[in-house]
Amino acid sequence: MSNRNKYPLDGYCLWLVPSGTQAAALQSLVNDLAPLVDAPEFVPHITLCAPKGPARDSSALLLAAVEEALAAEDPAQRGPMTLTLNKPQGGTFYYQCVLAPVDQSAGDAARLLSLQKATNENAKNTRKENFFPHLSLIYGDLDADKKAEMAEEAAKRGSFPEKIVVEEAVLVDVNGTAEEWKIVKRIKL
Repeated sequence: MSNRNKYPLDGYCLWLVPSGTQAAALQSLVNDLAPLVDAPEFVPHITLCAPKGPARDSSALLLAAVEEALAAEDPAQRGPMTLTLNKPQGGTFYYQCVLAPVDQSAGDAARLLSLQKATNENAKNTRKENFFPHLSLIYGDLDADKKAEMAEEAAKRGSFPEKIVVEEAVLVDVNGTAEEWKIVKRIKL
């Protein structure tokens, strides 16, 4: 059964995206892994805000939420964020099938968590699930053995970085399936 075109979404999300050569290497990794399990290709990212409630359908509200959160940061913190990724692993949900968790005790993880919390509060997000910072590598409905196999495959490839640098948040139109999603605005950190 195909893992493509499943679970279409609607509305807008905010992501943090890797920079430069890391973005290209991770995109190549996602694109190389996808056909192995007939999964969709997507832009590698760490979700900052995937709202429920009024912000889901309002790009202006989400932009204002992240801009307000960034403006409230200590000026000494502003700028690129360095995040450490743990080894790829299987996840629980379609959109977290195979992922690399962000190490919450290393790099700028505290800043990421603070920015995520402020952005979601500003957006009046009604989503109740706990934030789990991660970088997805495969979307799909795979069994546990296949997830473990694909996580190992991702880890052994030379393009998987231990650390990533994030320089911008992006507003994403997530109407449709993963391959239809579009970045509509970039915001420097």
